[in-house]
Amino acid sequence: MQKVLESIDLLPRVLRHRSRRERWNGLARTSKTWYLAVMKDPDTWQCIALVPRRLPMHMGGGPDDAQARALTPATCAQHNLLPLDLAQLEGARVRGNLEHTEVLVVTADKREPFADLASVVAALLALSLSRLRSLYLPLLTLFRGPGRWLIDATLSERLAQWLGDLPPGLEYLDLNCPIACMAAKPFTHVLHVGRFERLRATSLLSSLSSLCDTSTLPRSWSASLETVVLDCGFGPTMERTTADLVVGLFGHLRALRRFAWTASRLTGSGLARVFSAAPSTLQVVYLELDFMAALTLSEWIDCFDPVKDQLRELVVLCDRCEFHKTVGPEKVAAGLVEALGRAKVFFCRREEHPTGLNLMHTELLPGIERPSSKGAKGSGVQGYDVEDVAHRLGRDLVGV
Repeated sequence: MQKVLESIDLLPRVLRHRSRRERWNGLARTSKTWYLAVMKDPDTWQCIALVPRRLPMHMGGGPDDAQARALTPATCAQHNLLPLDLAQLEGARVRGNLEHTEVLVVTADKREPFADLASVVAALLALSLSRLRSLYLPLLTLFRGPGRWLIDATLSERLAQWLGDLPPGLEYLDLNCPIACMAAKPFTHVLHVGRFERLRATSLLSSLSSLCDTSTLPRSWSASLETVVLDCGFGPTMERTTADLVVGLFGHLRALRRFAWTASRLTGSGLARVFSAAPSTLQVVYLELDFMAALTLSEWIDCFDPVKDQLRELVVLCDRCEFHKTVGPEKVAAGLVEALGRAKVFFCRREEHPTGLNLMHTELLPGIERPSSKGAKGSGVQGYDVEDVAHRLGRDLVGV
């Protein structure tokens, strides 16, 4: 045992039972041998979270209920990502440690934002991540509106170029980016998503103006893309346009298993038409519906009838939607549980679950967020075993 604990070659295998943060903040300080073992172990640098400040060596307790549903520094550390601040990231880059990095998460915490966003962008531009396969970069925090950035034009152009040069083997890409952001220069002609032929999960589809023409999407996505987050916005989007768009996507993405959709002013018949076109592989649906007209219980059930035998999880958040006096969220949830059989159903008003639910976060870190009766005040949750939700479909992209 003594030889193992003093061996730089064998010691990393022993230390890997501890989290990356514990190895970096604690065990590496034990001795020079342990420091070298942690520093030279490729696993230490495989999954990184860029954080605003250095986390304390010892963190008491876990993140609160709101934090647990967001990619905050504390949550990332709990899910075995190595939290590095800007100075630590630069040190790792200079030493060549990041050549093994496969996962990069830039944290977005409103309660503790980065002091200088330009420094964050500059740090990213210095990175060359040839093995990167998962990227979460919340561009929304850098963006104020069309043509209005919190960073200067030169940096924004270089950031767009950096994104355009990401490794073609990328499997997970979430830029947390609205359509208006990607339509603004300089991103319009730089980020060519067709390069990422191996994508398994993305929210980037929210940013493509050519979605209605699925012939522009890579053919390989038909077999590779399993998780899609589509945000059609809360503006004056016509129901027919958004429904047709999703029907077209379903026809192209035949391996789709998890689908999240934020849409406005849909009708019951529109929803039913969409799910009539769903691929047979679809098992998880997250919906955020805005300004939806009141439906009867039978109409709600008819919306999901085409996929009732294949759904395993259904989450519906209604924002400014109408309900009949006799058909509230509780009754709809109970009716859907009975109609869908094996599916777990979470149904409530948006204000009852203000933190929202993010399928991309869950795909990146399974269990990071769980629909719970506490989150919805118990009003619309039916058939949900909270602990069971932590077991998500598909493999863990982070590999923890």
